[in-house]
Amino acid sequence: MAGERRCLYCARKIAAEDRVAMCNLCYVGHHEECWLRNGRCSTFRCPGTPRLMAGAEYAYALAAALEMANSEPRACPLCGERAYAGRVYVRKTQSGENPIGTVLPFVVVRRVASAEGGVLRRLASKLARTRQWLLSGAQLHGRSCGNCRTLFLWGAPVDDVYLINALEQARDRFCVYCGVSMWTGEIRLTDARFWSESVPEFHREWLLHNLLDRFVYNRWQVRVKAIPASSCPQCRYTEVCGRPVYRFG
Repeated sequence: MAGERRCLYCARKIAAEDRVAMCNLCYVGHHEECWLRNGRCSTFRCPGTPRLMAGAEYAYALAAALEMANSEPRACPLCGERAYAGRVYVRKTQSGENPIGTVLPFVVVRRVASAEGGVLRRLASKLARTRQWLLSGAQLHGRSCGNCRTLFLWGAPVDDVYLINALEQARDRFCVYCGVSMWTGEIRLTDARFWSESVPEFHREWLLHNLLDRFVYNRWQVRVKAIPASSCPQCRYTEVCGRPVYRFG
C-alpha cells in the first residue's frame, strides 16, 4: 500500500494524502517537496524526471509502470528471434523458511577495503561473502529470447554493462518500507530457470508441437549467474537498479 512505503530521500512514510513525485526511470517515490529539495531523483546517478501524483495512486502507478517496462522487447535485438514474457525463479521444497515453494537467494557482498594486494583482497572478499537469505516466493519478471536465451529486465539486456550499472545503483540504498540501510549483494541465479508465460513456438513442424512447447520446452536455464542487488535485512525488500523486485509479508 502507498501508506506503507517511504520516501527514498527523507525515509518518512508516503501517506495517501501526500503529493508524490515518482521517477519516470526507476519508479522510486519521493514526497514532492523532497524531490524539489534534492533537485533530482535520489537513486544513485539516476537522471529520471518526476511524475506527480497523489500518494494513494502511487502503488497502482508503480505496478503499472513495472508491467509496461517489461512489455519490451518483443523481438531480441541481438539475434532477431522472439523474446517471451515470463519469470525467473528457483524452485525449492516448501519449508517454514520458504512456504511458497519458489525462491531466489540473496547473497550479501561485503567489500574489504583494508586488504592490500590482489591475492589478499580477492581472498578476503571471498571469505567475507557468507551471509545470505532467501527471498521466499520470489519471481523476477522479465523477458527472455527463445533462441540465444538473453535475459531482459525492464527492456534492457542483462549484459556486462547492465551488471556494472546494477552494482553502482545497489550501493547506499535505504529501504522504502523500513527506512534502514539496505545491504549490497547479488541475487544468485545459478540454479534459476526462465518460465515463459506464453507457449513458445520452437517446433511448429513437429507433431503435437503445442503440447511439447507448452509443457516441455516452455522453460530454460538462465545464462546470467548473478545480478547485483540491494536488500533490506529486516523486511527483505529487494531492488535491482533501483526498481523493486521483491516484497513479501
